Amino acid sequence: MLGVRADASSQFGSNSPQVGYPRFGRENPFSPGGTLPGLNGSYLARLGRAQRPDDRHFGLGDHIGVSVPRLEALLTSSLTTTVEGLFSRARSLKAAADTLVSGTPNGVFDRRTAVTTDSAVSGKAASGATLTRCDVDVLQLAVAQQNTGTQLLSAFTPSDIATGTHTFQITAGATVTPVSVTILAADTNLQALTRVRDAINAAAAGLDATITTTDDVSQLSVTSLQTGTTSAFSLVDDPGSSAIADTGIGTATRAAANAEVRVNGVDQTLQENKLALDASQEGGEARATLFFHDLTEETVRVDVTVALDAASVVAGAQRLVQAVNDVREFVADKPDILSRGLLSRLNVAVSDLRDALIAIGIEGGEAGLLSLDEPRLRSSLDQRPAEVERTIGSIQGLASREHSVAETILGDAPIAFATRPGPLGSSYGRFLADTARLHNYMLGGLFVDIFA
Repeated sequence: MLGVRADASSQFGSNSPQVGYPRFGRENPFSPGGTLPGLNGSYLARLGRAQRPDDRHFGLGDHIGVSVPRLEALLTSSLTTTVEGLFSRARSLKAAADTLVSGTPNGVFDRRTAVTTDSAVSGKAASGATLTRCDVDVLQLAVAQQNTGTQLLSAFTPSDIATGTHTFQITAGATVTPVSVTILAADTNLQALTRVRDAINAAAAGLDATITTTDDVSQLSVTSLQTGTTSAFSLVDDPGSSAIADTGIGTATRAAANAEVRVNGVDQTLQENKLALDASQEGGEARATLFFHDLTEETVRVDVTVALDAASVVAGAQRLVQAVNDVREFVADKPDILSRGLLSRLNVAVSDLRDALIAIGIEGGEAGLLSLDEPRLRSSLDQRPAEVERTIGSIQGLASREHSVAETILGDAPIAFATRPGPLGSSYGRFLADTARLHNYMLGGLFVDIFA
């Protein structure tokens, strides 16, 4: 029967019970603090000196003992398993917090989306784009010039395009490109149109030539690859040639035009159906772009908002809340091994943020566990995005604080989180020797709760 002596005040203090004494009878001389005749100090003080390491035993009372290596292995294994679990959860907490810290590369608060209220306009926003809102009217879309030729019977031979070699000029802007094509005597209209089409495309003059065949009729079309008046073009036969005239592609059937838009009341003329906004610096790359797909009625305004990527923020906040709760539950479940001071540190991380967190949709519930109200968080992101980023992502926000908690756990020796390291075992002794610096934490009451 194991006993506890409550009056062992000389060695452990008046309130410290001592294990290893029988409930009845004389004290066991092999218990902690017990002495043997002729020996100076306790039996434990002699361990390892007079005996081989494997023969050392720790007295548990009434002549019952356990091998010291065995006892040390059990205690060390329990601590190791706990610390590994704590470190694993701390790594998950750090990863979840990292993406929510403002300014972090690829962090959720640097991601942007462009939201529009009308399908006539769409948009995209790059990371770091300024959160803003603008009104857009699309008065005219930019179009590319197109020359559609004469309809010719596909199988008719000889071709309506004269046999022989033809040369003509493509003029686009200030660039003139010569083109040559040879039509054979046996070519049908479709074969001849195909030769002209291929010659235009091979010239790489910024045009796209295509053939449309309907039933037994074929027709050649040439379209500029770019919209706007600066991309207008002309096709002209050289003297003695007639390929352009014979195919009927010398006249524009759709003239090039620029886009006309009004942004926040300011009229703008654009060569393309898109508008670049929010350059990081003059001449720099735009961080937001609007794309125009259709005209808007004059009385209807398209509201375009460059906003935080709500889906990314919500998903990131959910991961952080889960990671915080995992660490808290793990620590609370092991009060005999992990210090209560660690729970206190977790509480400190959110204590003065509680009202701000509740306002955006993150609440502290039973036992300090966090919960996320997704509809409220989304509403806060829509109405008060700066407040959400400040509460979660700023240097004093939730993510930064939880990141600090994780870094503290991962940066310290495992013994820093033990409630009672204990006097047994060489492994514990090495831990204590290597972590003398943790005395400052003990005095500060942060993690190590040896005196509890």
